[in-house]
Amino acid sequence: MIFTSYLANISKIPEDFIIVFITLYPPKGFILDKKLSKGFYRGFLGKRLVYVNKYLAPTREIFQEYKNTKNWRNYRKSFLLELVKGNMYSSLKNLIKISEKNEKKIVLVCYEKDPNMCHRGLIGEVCRDVYNQEWIELSNNKIKNMTIHLED
Repeated sequence: MIFTSYLANISKIPEDFIIVFITLYPPKGFILDKKLSKGFYRGFLGKRLVYVNKYLAPTREIFQEYKNTKNWRNYRKSFLLELVKGNMYSSLKNLIKISEKNEKKIVLVCYEKDPNMCHRGLIGEVCRDVYNQEWIELSNNKIKNMTIHLED
C-alpha cells in the first residue's frame, strides 16, 4: 500500500508513517542528518524524522518545461517516460519492497496540493496499475482511494 500527500498536510500525517519527500529540494526547515546514498537523504523537519528521495522528483528540465507551457499532457508523458528509466524505477520499486517487507506505511510527499495535477499522482497510478499496490491519498485528514487514470 502506498500513500501520498502534500507538504501543507504533513502535520496531519500519523506518526507511524514514514514520510518520503519526492522533491528535488528538501522543504524549508529540513535539517540533514545523513546522506544515505546519492539523491537519498535522512533528516528532520521540526521533530519529525523524514527522508528526501530526489529520484522520484521530476527532472529540472521536465518541471521547467511544464512551468513554462502548462501542458499537462506533455508533462505526464515526459515524467512517465523518465519514471521507467534507471534510478526512478528502481527507487520506486525499493520503496514498495520496504513497505511490503516491513509492513511500514510510506507516504510520498511533495508540494502540490492537487494529486490530479502532480507527479505524485502519476507515481500513485504506477504503484496501483503496474505494481498492484493500493494507492491512498491523505488529504485534510481524509483518506481517499485514488481513481485517476493515466489515459485521457
